[in-house]
This record gives sequence, C-alpha cells and structure tokens, in this order.
Amino acid sequence: MGRRYGCWNHSNLITPWTEEVWSRFWWWAAVVLPLGTGVVTTIWFTGGVLKHLRRFFSALTAERVDDSDDGAVRLVGPA
Repeated sequence: MGRRYGCWNHSNLITPWTEEVWSRFWWWAAVVLPLGTGVVTTIWFTGGVLKHLRRFFSALTAERVDDSDDGAVRLVGPA
C-alpha cells in the first residue's frame, strides 16, 4: 500500500495538480461516477423486478385452487 501511495504522491510532486484539476477530478470521482452507477443499477434492477413480477402474476393467474386441501401436513409412510 505504501508503494502505491508513493507512486501517486510522486506523480503529484512532478507536476502538482492545480485547484481546477482537483476540482474536475472530484467532480467526476465523487459526483458523476456514483450518480451514473446509481442510475444504471436502478434501471437494471427495475427491469429485473418488472420481468419477475410479470412471471409471478402469470403463474398466480394460472394456479388453480384445490378445494380438498385443508392445509394439514400428514405423514405418508412409517415414521
């Protein structure tokens, strides 16, 4: 970890970044990238939810009620 930090620090020592460069860096790193990731993830998850909800309601509509089912659990074979 120290070595990577040293490389980063070294590049900044050769040509120190101006306030404008840091501002641009943090705009992309802290605002644009997280917002973009959030939008893409939200669309992706919403698409999956809608797809599975359609399947769920289709299966629910096709399901037939068994009037003889009283909900009891019974052992079938020897215990």
